[in-house]
Amino acid sequence: MKKILNKRIKIWKLLLIIWLLVIMIILYGALLRNFYLGDNKNFLFLKKIGVFVAEIPHNLKPERLKKNIISAFYPSNDLAINEIITIDKNLDFNKLKSSYEFKNSYKKKGFKIYQNNKVKKDFGLLVLSRYDPDKKKSVVEIIDLQNLKKHFTYDFDIQKYNSLYSEDKKFKNMTNERFRIIHPFIKDDGSIVFQDTSPLFNLGKCGELIWINKEYHFHHSLNNYDKDHMIGIAKFIPYSDFVKKKYLDNNFNDDGYLIIRKKDGQIIQKESIVEILYNNGLVGDNFFSSHDPIHLNDVEIAKKDTKFWKKGDLFFSGKFLSAIVHYRPSTKKVINFIKGPFSGQHDINFYDNSKLIFFNNNNYGGDTKNSQILIYDFDNKKFTDLLKAGKSDLKDLKSINQGLLEINKANNNYLIEEQNFGRLIYLDANNKIIWEYINKSTDKKIYFLNWSRLITDTKTVNNLKKIFKNSQCKK
Repeated sequence: MKKILNKRIKIWKLLLIIWLLVIMIILYGALLRNFYLGDNKNFLFLKKIGVFVAEIPHNLKPERLKKNIISAFYPSNDLAINEIITIDKNLDFNKLKSSYEFKNSYKKKGFKIYQNNKVKKDFGLLVLSRYDPDKKKSVVEIIDLQNLKKHFTYDFDIQKYNSLYSEDKKFKNMTNERFRIIHPFIKDDGSIVFQDTSPLFNLGKCGELIWINKEYHFHHSLNNYDKDHMIGIAKFIPYSDFVKKKYLDNNFNDDGYLIIRKKDGQIIQKESIVEILYNNGLVGDNFFSSHDPIHLNDVEIAKKDTKFWKKGDLFFSGKFLSAIVHYRPSTKKVINFIKGPFSGQHDINFYDNSKLIFFNNNNYGGDTKNSQILIYDFDNKKFTDLLKAGKSDLKDLKSINQGLLEINKANNNYLIEEQNFGRLIYLDANNKIIWEYINKSTDKKIYFLNWSRLITDTKTVNNLKKIFKNSQCKK
């Protein structure tokens, strides 16, 4: 070794090595500049190598290594709130610490009732989708809003369906401990439709497969479109024809909406949101320099004509756009591109004939301590913070990621899912808390909720109650 260290190197060889290093640095910088300026068609193989090299320091950070080790040996911890807060730098622990300590101080898991008289007068079903830490998997529980008692539990072994799409390389095998049953949709026959950035599944009450759609990565919301169809969101892989012309790498999120037939899962209509925005002059070619510029998380359909929208109009929520897009499929025109005092928002709903209501995560800008429930009025183009305006006793709402809002049209009560803390809050029309639910386990950890929903249509509720009453699944 000493001889090697003492060995002389000729000057010309040293200079050659230095020049080669300089040339490599210049080429590497040019490669990064190329993609920064939006060129996603050339040198794709070199781009992947460059990204791998650039991410080495990030992947070797102690907190990143800790997270990867925990995920490998304790997969259920991926869905524990306190683990995520302490090891994921995407969540600001200083913002969340006091709120988490408050929620974790609850001695009893499950429901905490504040207004029992209003529970007794309520009507409808809560579709409670959550990670069950005792079973170490996600389940869906059907809860009666009138007494908060459970009618039925969807409890599946999701791993047994891996063989149905294992030949398709765009999907990863699912595990019970990590799969989340996201925004489950209950059909009139009691079967359930769901996804987790995965194929779209329709399973019977006891887990029997009705259909599976594995055309795309389905994600986020799934809503009713009409009697025979649902409307959902997917990442198009392969890309839509439009995005193929603009972006050839496989790391771009080409989000789009899809209208899906309930009986067999067939897609009858689809459009790329990127294409919609581009064709309406709202984005340009530099939009493709980011791999996830929209992060579509909800799509809602207008069910009737009003002064401000027409039946069939669609409303999109884009987290990274921090915008709500009002789109008319019949003309392929964006009618309104709504921005304002909100950021990272989720879950749009129709408040009345002139207003939208949505969950504002409120991650950027001025006072970001709390998330908000915002109402946008098309008539005067103003925003109202519902919780502040109504002097609500809900003071500590915060979810940096995800979040959900649903209105009970029967009585104007509304459900809020504070996803980052595994908490549901149900408020009355005066913004007072009727009950809360904390998804807490016996190990004193709080675990994820998975986008719950309300069912309040009288005919549908009564029909499902009959179905669940006569349902028994063999263990």
